Amino acid sequence: YYYQDPSDSFMLNFMNNTFKADIYEDNIGALVANLSKYNFLVMEHPLLSGAEFSANKAKLENYSSRGELLMISGELAAPATNTMAGSNFNKKSGQSSSQRTAMVNSTDEALSLNVGDSMVFTQYYYIENSSEAANVVRIATFNQTDDNAIAKWKYGNGTVYFFSDFDVSNFNGNFMDVVQNAAQSMTE
Repeated sequence: YYYQDPSDSFMLNFMNNTFKADIYEDNIGALVANLSKYNFLVMEHPLLSGAEFSANKAKLENYSSRGELLMISGELAAPATNTMAGSNFNKKSGQSSSQRTAMVNSTDEALSLNVGDSMVFTQYYYIENSSEAANVVRIATFNQTDDNAIAKWKYGNGTVYFFSDFDVSNFNGNFMDVVQNAAQSMTE
């Protein structure tokens, strides 16, 4: 489990308590050095520097490509637009609550979300898929723009899940329970 900011670590206790995961706080070099040990990686709001992203992008893509599960939430790296694992990771700044509202428009076997469910993400991050991503499932999109707020795709032999944020409000249920239950079901 990798995170950059303690105030943006919604999965930290779950990953530590449930998976006894190795925890990497703002240390991408140590994580990448150990990638071969893992078959499931959560990167929560990684916000890698440009240099960190450039130095580790190929290793993270290789991790997914060889058949592993990669879950990314929030901003991947600075500057705000980056391409990795077949998708462009983007950020929109200064969005109002109504603009950060997303609607589920497709089901996923791991995520217990229903078509029509809505949620408000604290931050507006989204992905656009490139030709390298396969079998893209647009699980939830932002209402006003149709940008991908939650998506899943194949990259090589692996699977990538993207969440705009794990900090969600105005959701009928507990969003973190949905994400955590999905993590458990995908790794069993």
